[in-house]
Amino acid sequence: MSKPESIKSLKEVSWNRFLHAPDAQLIDKLYEPALKRAVQYDRCCAYFSSRVLSIAARGFGGFIENIMVSENLISKPAARLLVNEELDREDVDALQATGDQDKLIKKLLRQFKSPANALEKNRLEMLSWLIASGWLEVKVGLMRRTNGLSHAKFGVITDIKG
Repeated sequence: MSKPESIKSLKEVSWNRFLHAPDAQLIDKLYEPALKRAVQYDRCCAYFSSRVLSIAARGFGGFIENIMVSENLISKPAARLLVNEELDREDVDALQATGDQDKLIKKLLRQFKSPANALEKNRLEMLSWLIASGWLEVKVGLMRRTNGLSHAKFGVITDIKG
């Protein structure tokens, strides 16, 4: 794993001014390079599925490595998600799981070469560990005055330099 000072800044990247969803380039040109540099990730994402952890595993894996080596420099939670109530049952179960998370993460990192590899193969276990360890906070937003769903999509990614 890298040392905190070796994590490249978000300012060192030439970013596209516009990317539109749905577009496969969102992963390659935004999420992976940004999350590999991140130590804080805040997102309002409407629909959430842990499958995104597998799809963007290289980026989220880099994010996890960053928070693990920088844990004395950053506060928990490092990732905060605001989602709507449309969640898969398996994700709800993973978000509510408790147990010996230290053993789980040691097993996952021993079994796989990196956090990215663990996310690709065991996304639900990694999701449980992120929640139980305090690195991830997920809140569900409900519409109070209508029958609609919260559908906003925006995020803030912060690197070690702020």
